[in-house]
Formats: sequence, C-alpha cells, structure tokens
Amino acid sequence: MNRSLRRRQLRTTGIGPGELLVATGFTDPEHGPVRCAAAPAVAAAAQRACTPHRTGRATGTRTARRVRLAPAPTSHDTTGDAVLSTASYLDRQGRAAGFAVAAHLGDPAALAVAEQVMDRWFQTLRSRRLVLAGADPMCWGGRRAVELIGAALKERRTPVYMLDRPIADQHHLQALLDRGAITVDDLHHVPPGATVAFTAPGASLAARAEAAARGLDVLDCTCPLAAAAQADVRAYADRGDTVVVIGHRRHAASAALTGQAAESVVRVADLDDVAGLGRDAAGPHTGRPIDPARVSFVVQTGTPIEQAAPIIAALRARFPRLRGHHYDALCYAASDRAATIRAAATASDLMLVAGSARPSDARDPDTDTVTAEAARTGTPVHIIGDAGDLRAEWVAGADTIGLATTRAAPAGLPSEITAVLAGLGPLTVVTQRTGTRTTDPDPDRHDDAIGAGDRPFPAH
Repeated sequence: MNRSLRRRQLRTTGIGPGELLVATGFTDPEHGPVRCAAAPAVAAAAQRACTPHRTGRATGTRTARRVRLAPAPTSHDTTGDAVLSTASYLDRQGRAAGFAVAAHLGDPAALAVAEQVMDRWFQTLRSRRLVLAGADPMCWGGRRAVELIGAALKERRTPVYMLDRPIADQHHLQALLDRGAITVDDLHHVPPGATVAFTAPGASLAARAEAAARGLDVLDCTCPLAAAAQADVRAYADRGDTVVVIGHRRHAASAALTGQAAESVVRVADLDDVAGLGRDAAGPHTGRPIDPARVSFVVQTGTPIEQAAPIIAALRARFPRLRGHHYDALCYAASDRAATIRAAATASDLMLVAGSARPSDARDPDTDTVTAEAARTGTPVHIIGDAGDLRAEWVAGADTIGLATTRAAPAGLPSEITAVLAGLGPLTVVTQRTGTRTTDPDPDRHDDAIGAGDRPFPAH
C-alpha cells in the first residue's frame, strides 16, 4: 500500500461556502475511480470539527457548517471553485480506495477544517488485522426461543405476548416485533385467551400459576438448561434445604430461577456475599438462620463458570455438607463468550465494542458486560454505536483491532465498522471463538438437558 499511497489536491465543483463535502467516491488522475468506504467516519469527524462549543461561541475553525456525503466530481484543470483534498492507494487486488474532503475556495475556515480532518485520517492508513470475537451475542437457548416464537407467529397469525424481553439481539427482536410479537412485563397486560411466550429464562411458579388460572395459551420457550436449574431449585427446597443461587440479580434468568421457591432461596454474587450468609441482617440472607447441614447451591444460567467456581469453593468451606446440581448441567455460554472476547482483546492493540453508546446508566447491560470483559485484558476499549463513532486517534497506531458485538448493537453495525476499517488500508479479517463441549460419560442415566448447548441450531 505504501508505494501506491498518494495525497493530492484536486479541483471540484458543486460546493458552496458554509459547507463541507466528504466524498463517497472520486476520480484520482493516477488511480482512477476511488472507493471511499471510510466516508461515514470521516464525515462524522468533519461534523465534530465544525460544531461550535455548547456556549455557542466558535473557537478557531469551529464555525457551524453543513457536512454532506456525496460523490465528488473532479476536474484535472484549475477551473473548479472548490478544493478536494484526497488520499488514495491501491489494495491487493489493484483497486483504488481512500477518502477525500472538499471545501469552497472562498471559505478559508472550511478549507482549514478539511485539511485538519485529512491530516488526522491520513495517519490511520496502514495494513492491519481485524480480529472478530466470534461468540454469538445470543446463546443457544435464546436462539431456540426466538425460533419457537417466530414459528408460532407464522402458524397462528395472532399476536404472541412475550413475558419480559427475550435474550435476543436488536435484529432478531425487531423481526419478532414486526411480525406481531408484543413484549410485556406483567401477565396483566395479556388479554384473556391470548398466547403468552415464556422466553429462554423461563417464568416463576407464580407467573405459571397465573397463566393457568387465566386460561392463557402458554408457549413455553424455556431453555432446557434453565429449566433443569429451576427444577433443581424446587427439588432442593422441597427437601427442606436453603438454596443458594449463584449469580447476579440483574441477569435475565434471575427472577424466574429464584421464583421457583422464593422463601427458600438466597442469592450470592461474590465471596463477600458468602461470608455474610445468615449473619448480617442487611446482607443477602437478611439474617435468617441457616442449617449448615441443609444447604444446596444452583448456578444461575448465564453466569460464567470461572466466576461461580470460587464461590462454590467458598460455600463448601463454609458448609462442608453442601450439595448442588451436577456440573454437567451447567451453562457454559457466558464463559465461552467471555473467553472469546478476552482472546480477541488480548490479540489486539485496540478493542471496539459494537453496542449502545448511550450513557452507562441508560445502556443495555450486555454492552457494559462485554466492555468490562475486554477491559480486563488492559487493551484500550471503545464502544461504537454507529460507524461514525470511530475516531482517527483510536485507530492511527493500531495494527490489530478487535471487534465484539453486543445484543444492543443495531443491525448491520459490525459490517459497517468492518467496511470503514477496510477503507483505511488493506484489511485481513480473522475470527476467534472459544467453545466448551460437555461430554456425558453415561448418557442413558442423565437428563436430555445435559449438553443441550452442544446441539447444532438450525441455520437462518
């Protein structure tokens, strides 16, 4: 790329004072037609450079101007009334790529912004790798639920009310909503006789009882692993045990799992919670006494196993007669996804998270979870909610960039980010994925839920 890299100024037309044009394509006198795949990010940078501060006062070249994306006509003589500042190169297939910004000759401030933006993005041009964290934002159980609800919508041609938001990315969720699915947070919102879907996390006993009492048509899409964990909670509570549920309260599986035996369940999320069991009136067990000979544990589906393991060890040290569900019924989806994200981040100079770029208190929790997992590696991490969020200063020194996708990412965003990066130099895209498979040594004796996550899921 370096030998073919050219930066030059050309003349163009159709741009007036008070605006900037970021080219979606132009013609270079040497390279010919040039594709500008990075134009959305360059345009966003130009708009930021032209936006006055919130005080309303322009500082330096920060004078409000309109920035538009369009093909830039070029003139190889000096008759144009605007300057098109360009950068272009030839990729491995000999195709020309690059970017360009144009401003009117009679607008010195706009010309200065154009040069400033070009200077910054010119520094990003290089060959690089993009490492995709290949873990699906949707777990096997979540995909199964989406397929079941989609099939019900097609077959019944009537609305399907989904109790709580399904564990699905934006694309699949919107597809269900467009076909007539309706999300509700309480069964009171479901009309009598209508179809209600219990999504992958399942439903509490109280919700199931209410649905039956009201004669609702129940579509049970509970993940088999979640159903197995819920059955364990009921069984342990029925034999008189205190059931310690390991996992965070914010997780989608929380309410349905603890709702299997609310009076017998206590929740722990870390080692401090284990230490406080039954001791602190403000702690996780509100001070109720625990019979140390009658304690069982259940790991909440969606909890990374590496987080649960030290908690189980602490519970065993505290309650030597601890019992719990068999390890081959654990859900490894969260662990595999976390390991995949860490592997991609560790291999990268910069990690991008395709998700929600809203303030943290308004973001989808999945965006925060993925961002925190990547940040544990020490690699710089940035959340991207739109291809225009990509900054030149982030990528300028990065030879390898990682990309992880969250459930909050708008449909198509990962592809848009990839396209922008491909417009900043020859790009090699690789995918990393970590997977765990449970091997059942005696399949005839165990429940069908064991290894459910290993079963292939139908292609879309």
